[in-house]
Amino acid sequence: MSKYTLDFKYRAVLHYHQVHRQQRTADHFNISRTHLCRWIAAYRQGGIAALQHPA
Repeated sequence: MSKYTLDFKYRAVLHYHQVHRQQRTADHFNISRTHLCRWIAAYRQGGIAALQHPA
């Protein structure tokens, strides 16, 4: 099971799209930039469904 919920990942990606700053978003959600970058890339490739997979 993934440590982060689909909703959490989606909210983080949406926040990034609003502020356009990876570090600011990572700090806001208390996550690593690595996680955020993976989620952003997954979302770009497969939409919200791609965020369902653990990462």
